[in-house]
Amino acid sequence: MRIAINAWFWNSPTAGSGQYTRRLVEHLVALEPGLEILLVAPKGWRCHVSRFTPPVSRDTQPETLNLKLETGSLRKTCFEQIAFPRACRRLGADVAHVPYWAPPLRSSVPTVVTIHDLIPLLLPEYQGGPLVRFYTALVSRAALRAALVLTDSEASKRDIVAHLGLPGERVRTVYLAASERYTPMSLSSLPGGSRRGVPERYVLYLGGFDVRKNVATVLKAYRRAQPV
Repeated sequence: MRIAINAWFWNSPTAGSGQYTRRLVEHLVALEPGLEILLVAPKGWRCHVSRFTPPVSRDTQPETLNLKLETGSLRKTCFEQIAFPRACRRLGADVAHVPYWAPPLRSSVPTVVTIHDLIPLLLPEYQGGPLVRFYTALVSRAALRAALVLTDSEASKRDIVAHLGLPGERVRTVYLAASERYTPMSLSSLPGGSRRGVPERYVLYLGGFDVRKNVATVLKAYRRAQPV
């Protein structure tokens, strides 16, 4: 099977969608060595296609194919809505996968889209101006045409069914998992073998402080959990 993947975030490994795309490719090939993975990404103002062949590891670099497609202004949207589906058709892909909420409105190839959440639709702080709202409406309508929608949680699945109008049988929850590099460490493995002033009980938060992270609620919950 030949799968074409929208790789817009491939070179952004610190972004959530970049991590998702890279780990997805790594494990897809490990689970099913017969798959042919084609990464489709922009390069300048053209469409850049790369091929992955097994074995794939974290450091594997894709082989570049010489397929280039012109795009225009509004680069990201043009790539998602024009260049990517056109590349899928020309490459003879059996399935197209968009690993973030940006499926093409029209595609001749069956499309799977991962919608991690509906933040731009549900939270007023992220609804933006007219262009952002138009983009959200565009990808919301396009999602209705996807052959399958993947999401990270049952909560997001409920939101997708309720707010996008997709039937539940076309939305599948596939839970995320921590990378194998993240394993528990013993106290002796810490530098100096001590806590360096860290108390016995504490909350460790790694992330941003924008509204969607809801850090204030985490701090309130921690305060309420403290012994009286």
